[in-house]
Amino acid sequence: MSESRIVQLTASDITMDEQRLDASLWQLGLRRLRRDYLTIAAIVVILIIALLALLAPVISNQILNVNYTKTSRDIFLPIGSAGHILGTDDIGRDYFSRLLYGGRVSMGIAFSSAVISILIGITLGLISGYYQGGPLKIVDDTMMWFITTLNSIPTLYLLIILVAAMGGNSTSVRSSVSLSVLSLVLILSLLGWTGTLRLVRGETISQKNREYIVAAHAIGVSTWRIMFSHILPNVFSVIIVSLAIDIGNLILVESTLSYLGLGVQEPTPSWGNMLTDAQTFFTRGLHLLLIPGTLIGVTVLCLYIIGDGLRDAFDPQTVKK
Repeated sequence: MSESRIVQLTASDITMDEQRLDASLWQLGLRRLRRDYLTIAAIVVILIIALLALLAPVISNQILNVNYTKTSRDIFLPIGSAGHILGTDDIGRDYFSRLLYGGRVSMGIAFSSAVISILIGITLGLISGYYQGGPLKIVDDTMMWFITTLNSIPTLYLLIILVAAMGGNSTSVRSSVSLSVLSLVLILSLLGWTGTLRLVRGETISQKNREYIVAAHAIGVSTWRIMFSHILPNVFSVIIVSLAIDIGNLILVESTLSYLGLGVQEPTPSWGNMLTDAQTFFTRGLHLLLIPGTLIGVTVLCLYIIGDGLRDAFDPQTVKK
């Protein structure tokens, strides 16, 4: 090989390396994500389900010309009945419309609870990790003691206690839909932040002694600015992954509570209480049980796939060409 050819290849390699170094973590992650077709497919499915749920009033009232609360003499109509794509339930309500509204409630509760718990976990995780091993390590020790104690109690047991304490199964709450949903969001948020705290704490500990943090200290940058302006952006990819997985977990938790009669109460539909109602007439309308269960399974599976794909795409330890 000629000397000019060697020089040309070397220059080309250097240029490619410089481009790879210049690309940010987000740019590299998005490049890898575009090649992950399974994750892209899961994102598309979730977006379709979320869009249908958000447009539930429009689809029900204007496109299908039905109302999910409207009763009729036609009960347990099968799939494909005239005017009812997925039939009707035990009191003649259009089942497709109720599925849309139920997805709106279930996904809304899960997303709201996940965002609130993520915010709590981020804040406490940054504080705990930043002060770990320092003169104020009592802050980290106290937080770790608290979440260790909290995690030692079975989650379902804690949920049942909190729901009972907040009156989640009382007549007054059943008559107030907004209070029931708000109480459930609050309870799930208060119990869902410990995992995020552990993740953010670990990442903060690994970041706080690096050169850019030492340099920030040297020029007099405040502690809070270091935590939220310098460390937080470097752990954001972990947070995105945690958010996707937490939403899937919380959909399952909400469905479980509603199935036990401790979650969203009728007449407000959710996928969980639709399963509860359907089990009482299993032999008369099998599809009323299978469809919400399938939607829960597909939604949670897609969210897990998205979380796994995001973790692979934004992992700074993996470099894919």
